[in-house]
Amino acid sequence: GDSLRLLEGFLTVFKNKLYFSATDGSSGNKELWVFDGNTPPEIAADINPTGSSFPYELIVFNDKLYFNARGPVDDFELWVYDGSSPPELVANINLSSDSIPQNFAVFNDKLYFQATDGINGNELWVYDGIFAPTGVANINPDDGDSNPRDLTVFNNKLYFSADDGTSGRELWVYDGSASPPEMVADINMGSGGSFPTHLTVFDGKLYFSVFLDGSDGELWVYDGTSPPAKVAEISPTGLF
Repeated sequence: GDSLRLLEGFLTVFKNKLYFSATDGSSGNKELWVFDGNTPPEIAADINPTGSSFPYELIVFNDKLYFNARGPVDDFELWVYDGSSPPELVANINLSSDSIPQNFAVFNDKLYFQATDGINGNELWVYDGIFAPTGVANINPDDGDSNPRDLTVFNNKLYFSADDGTSGRELWVYDGSASPPEMVADINMGSGGSFPTHLTVFDGKLYFSVFLDGSDGELWVYDGTSPPAKVAEISPTGLF
């Protein structure tokens, strides 16, 4: 029937309501939905009347709801919703195709995310809520993708996993200034990468998973000063 189905939605609280991406099964189109906790959920906006807008990775920034969506004209770009007026396209970052903004994080009153302008690959971008979004740095040059992921604020800095095209995927940090992001450490020396994931702040330290040699997934920690270190050899056999 027309039962509500959540498909890879991201549930996000905004202005005391719950927002998510869903389809009701009747139109088959996936749009932005809202639930006030009492009355049945309803569609908040039909962003793409000609099909699905597929809104996802919802995040609240500057008292507005931001997300990645596909409009009736543009490809997947950055959108914003104030809770009352119709959602609006923030910017068409990639004029030739999708910019696919994702991996959002709010840091120093700015919105950071991964996106591509079609020229520099998937890199770190920033939006201050006023001026057009801009690229922070081309971490992986020559049209490569650094694909910054797991953006996490720790010690007043922005940490994330990225691949510079030389050292593989490692832990990076950005202080929000004009200085470019820097690699924290080449945990897996060479081009292999340590693939840090699930960055989480706990008890004043940054914890994350590290995968060495493609199989050794273990818990690591970084205190912001000393080199990152393995917490324990939880799986000596390398199984995870």
